[in-house]
Amino acid sequence: MDKKQISLVALLFFSFLILDSSPSSALLVAQCSNSTFIQDNSEYIIDGGITKVESRWENNSIYTYVDVTIFNYAKGAPIQGNYIQLKIPGGGVGLQTQWVEDMPAFSSSSVGKSYTFYLARTGGSFGPVCGGAGVTEMTLLDGPTETRPCAPLAILAAILLLLLAVRTRE
Repeated sequence: MDKKQISLVALLFFSFLILDSSPSSALLVAQCSNSTFIQDNSEYIIDGGITKVESRWENNSIYTYVDVTIFNYAKGAPIQGNYIQLKIPGGGVGLQTQWVEDMPAFSSSSVGKSYTFYLARTGGSFGPVCGGAGVTEMTLLDGPTETRPCAPLAILAAILLLLLAVRTRE
């Protein structure tokens, strides 16, 4: 790789970091890695099982609706019927998929699984606080297992793909 190609890769990489790392998003990432922040900003902290997952189009975006039967309340007043529906940006309808960074992804394979949800109301609907950081899958043998946003892996993959593309052009 010559100096011009290295400069191009470095420019693309740092441009990506500048565009993706505004002070507010960097602050949110730092806050959302703090479990106390997530707990304090949750209206509800519940343990529940997913009974239904359905994605649909709304205003040129896909949203996934997740029906949850609540088993336990760690925070928040009990909800009548012990049932809540979450609205999460992203999902799949037919052959089209919209992925929203840092949001948990639920599908029909999530039905029957149990999670701890850290929830807040946004625009009249409930959703996880701090995206994927506000959802923890529960397992019987291992205890809770956190689901973490995969942004660092996506950045690494993009860098590797850029390097590969530059190498193949040589």
